Amino acid sequence: MPTEPSTVRVNFSRPFALFPLDGVVILPHALLRLFIFEPRYRQMVADALDSSGQIAMAVFKGDDWKHEYHGNPPIHPAVCVGQIVHHDKLPDGNYRIMLQGVCRARIREELPFGGESPSTGEDRLYRTAMLEPNETGDPDEDRLALARQSLLTMLTDDPLADLAAARSVVRESKEHEI
Repeated sequence: MPTEPSTVRVNFSRPFALFPLDGVVILPHALLRLFIFEPRYRQMVADALDSSGQIAMAVFKGDDWKHEYHGNPPIHPAVCVGQIVHHDKLPDGNYRIMLQGVCRARIREELPFGGESPSTGEDRLYRTAMLEPNETGDPDEDRLALARQSLLTMLTDDPLADLAAARSVVRESKEHEI
């Protein structure tokens, strides 16, 4: 018997845990496997599992994170809210989690450190922020047509025109009049 797809709801009226990484992104519907070993992120996962199971994946902005990693280095405002769909807590306290992207969002306000971790009762060690959803609704077809044409132009110009994948995309677009 087929199962009904479940709907994940996101409550933007509450703070989200931020999990910034360098060069690791997740998009809506994508799955990302993560090994969580730092104390602050182990606490973050435990807290998320005690509530909605959601965290916001962020990306560091610039290279400051290399020197300020344990501080508060800048991050890009665009994030993806992810739902922990599977987790294994290991005997050493680390986690293996599977995170599924739910929706894109934007950081409205990063909140100061402090407060209590719901799972441990100790000081919260990870960053949090209030988020707002990105625009939703029907895409602007005129903008999409311009973007498609721009991509096709880039694929037909050197050096991308030499790529076999580019040739097949251009050929298919002509066949289907994208």
